[in-house]
Amino acid sequence: MKKVKKVLSILLAAVVLITSGSHPAKAYTVIGREDHQIVDAPGYVRPAAPEINSDTAIMIELNSGVMLYSKNIHQRMYPASITKIITALIALEQLDLDDKLVLSWNSVNDLVEGGEDGRRRFYEGQSFTVEDAIYALCLNSVNTIGYALAEKIDGNLEAFANRMNARAQELGAINTTFHNPHGLNDLLHMTTAYDMAMIMWGAIQNDTYRKIAGTRSYSFTDDDGHEIVCDHNYLVFQPTSDYYDERVVAGKTGWVEEAEYTRTVYATDGNLDIICVTFHADTTHNAYVDVRTLLDYAFNNFSLVELPEFGDGGEITSEVTDEKTGEEFTLRMKAGAGKSTTGAAVLVPNSYANQEWVTELLPDGAGGLKAVASLGDVVLGTYPLTTTIVRETEPATEPAPTDATKEGSSPATSPTSPTSSTKVPSTTASRSTETDPGTKSSGGGWKTVVIILLAILLILSVLFAGVMAYQNKILKERIRRRKAMKRREQ
Repeated sequence: MKKVKKVLSILLAAVVLITSGSHPAKAYTVIGREDHQIVDAPGYVRPAAPEINSDTAIMIELNSGVMLYSKNIHQRMYPASITKIITALIALEQLDLDDKLVLSWNSVNDLVEGGEDGRRRFYEGQSFTVEDAIYALCLNSVNTIGYALAEKIDGNLEAFANRMNARAQELGAINTTFHNPHGLNDLLHMTTAYDMAMIMWGAIQNDTYRKIAGTRSYSFTDDDGHEIVCDHNYLVFQPTSDYYDERVVAGKTGWVEEAEYTRTVYATDGNLDIICVTFHADTTHNAYVDVRTLLDYAFNNFSLVELPEFGDGGEITSEVTDEKTGEEFTLRMKAGAGKSTTGAAVLVPNSYANQEWVTELLPDGAGGLKAVASLGDVVLGTYPLTTTIVRETEPATEPAPTDATKEGSSPATSPTSPTSSTKVPSTTASRSTETDPGTKSSGGGWKTVVIILLAILLILSVLFAGVMAYQNKILKERIRRRKAMKRREQ
């Protein structure tokens, strides 16, 4: 009974562990390349890129990893409130949504002039859930909320800033120094368009962040009974706005005087997945127009295509001469199925998307074969194939002796000899080929069979002798015991 109870307690603990690990704030979806790498585009001719007002910008197609637009992408800039993207992500990773957040005096008052909530909705001692707080942070960009979340997670802004920088580096940032959780201006609080794109790429993998950052409107009631309504500040989510864009899934705006207008968005049309970041537009209108212009350029001019699998086989043969032995033979390389090892789709201009794939079989330079896939005149994929290599050797034929050969003249060349040959090291041929069994000598085959049979008989004889000896030993022991018993009876 104790064992049954122990097993039940273990199963119960496992169920609790599994369910506790399924908290919605910790759920993730892979969007785009799993390695989050930006790669060079194939050598096709692109449509001309548009002109924009923002001083720095980047646009990445996530499935292919191709950078579709770049402008001063590593120039350090003030990010303003797009800083809150990483603050929200860390809060989702470190806290439970139903935890309580209590606003401190510092979170309400320790802000630069103009950083407080304009509608005076938040005050010292006010409390509500972490989920409500993150909605207010992402939709209404409430600086007090960012401050309070940093205090709840790490106790103070300095420790939280260290966490922000470490998390940013994990996501691929290389030129970022965050100094606060809200983005109010600090001379050392800087990042780049490239870094913010990598941070956004990491953030949208979190299902809860993606949902919150794309919500049009959210309302909640704090623990004192006050209702707070948060409509998304980014007007691309408001259907009544001239800037409405249904392709945008998640996004964040930013503005302080030193940074001017900044934007970070994730958008999709069901085929392409795009992250677009812009810094330092001179007006809010130009910031909206820049993002729309870049998204239109991507969605109107490019498509994703999948690299074809190579499944139709094929082979390449060559005549080879062994460098050590001088033996000539045929090397036959047979291709098996293969597909792209990266698993990534290929981004192409729409002018290429309707062309037919051409797949060519070539040696890979390392003793195997590769498939090279092209659309039109552009190579878009090269990937390895499983390769079977067979060495086919012609049986040696001894010509009948003639007077010429008896006198030491060279024999005539066999008509079956290869007409061309290629020098290869003998080690390569012997390691990666199979010899035709028809060329092996068969004269000693029957001797091998006889030796094997004799060995088997010898083993059986030894075993039989051992069994008989053991039985004799048992029989003698029984006789000895019977004689001993008779003597005792007498």
